[in-house]
Amino acid sequence: MTMPTHLPNSDSAVSPRTIRGLTLVELMIALVLGILLIGAVISVFIGTSQTYRTQEAMSKVQETGRFATEILARDIRQTGLRGACMPGAEINSLLDSSDSEYDDQIHDFGTGALMGWHQEPPGEYSDDMINYVGGTDVLLLKKASSMDVSPSGNTPANAATVNLDGPSGVAREQLVVISDAEACDVFQNTANSNANTITRGAAAMDPGNLNPGLNDLSKQFDENAELFRFESRLYYVGRSDSTGQKALRRLDFGLGTARDEELVTGVEDFRVRYGVDTSDDRRVNQFVTADNVSDWEDVRAIRIILIAKSADTENVVDAPQELAVDGGTWTADDRRLYQVFTSTTGLRNRLD
Repeated sequence: MTMPTHLPNSDSAVSPRTIRGLTLVELMIALVLGILLIGAVISVFIGTSQTYRTQEAMSKVQETGRFATEILARDIRQTGLRGACMPGAEINSLLDSSDSEYDDQIHDFGTGALMGWHQEPPGEYSDDMINYVGGTDVLLLKKASSMDVSPSGNTPANAATVNLDGPSGVAREQLVVISDAEACDVFQNTANSNANTITRGAAAMDPGNLNPGLNDLSKQFDENAELFRFESRLYYVGRSDSTGQKALRRLDFGLGTARDEELVTGVEDFRVRYGVDTSDDRRVNQFVTADNVSDWEDVRAIRIILIAKSADTENVVDAPQELAVDGGTWTADDRRLYQVFTSTTGLRNRLD
């Protein structure tokens, strides 16, 4: 049996002309819209990224500047502190001044509480300074710093040991001051930090002590005497060992000889101005550079000027910055973010 064959009529057939894709014009419009959308996304991303980089750089600069000025202000404020002794009280140094490492400028507790150098390193300490940056200032400060321990009883004048209530926590070789209102004695600790004593014995260290059997303390100290660390610190700007960036550094002579410490990276410039009393009324009359200080005992305050930078974040600004610094201008040599920090601190022990 033959099945009938049914052919689609002309009304149900699909005409080739009704099957259409995108025209060239439509395709071009879609491409343009896509490009505009991608461009907008990229623009937002770049803007957000730059905003983040700027905020990160600002945060780092603020942290660097504030930390550096706080460290300096704390030491400046206490410069010249002589422990518990009153002005005019006897200072008895039991350090060995004949030692080759002894230096009056560093180890003399009674005089020269501060000194500075303007845009040059102090020649006698330059070998100990790490990668000093030329054209920056250098500042030396000396002071007594309190301890958390005190004598547990009387300390006879001929004693070589000061007994304590517990472990001293004071490093061997630390320069120490024992004092009361009448006297200050300076020596180098020869006991270990876990000992219940501080000792001024003879030992192989620099500068070391005079023979305690031949050199007494200035007096017998009782339980009201106080113990202090004797700190001599020299601040300067040097290049970081690890990154090559400029950093605030210091030489710490607290253990008798110089130990270099990197305090904070990102300090580009360090300037010091000294507030001097020229009218003998114990008040500041003018601020001058170190080379214009005629008598360091006339200094009543110190003004620190630091330029801090975003050490780890580059290309933050559109062009190198030009900053107003100390009555002049300073121009950066790259597109990092820079900021000037100025801090003026009075020397408490020289002000009324």
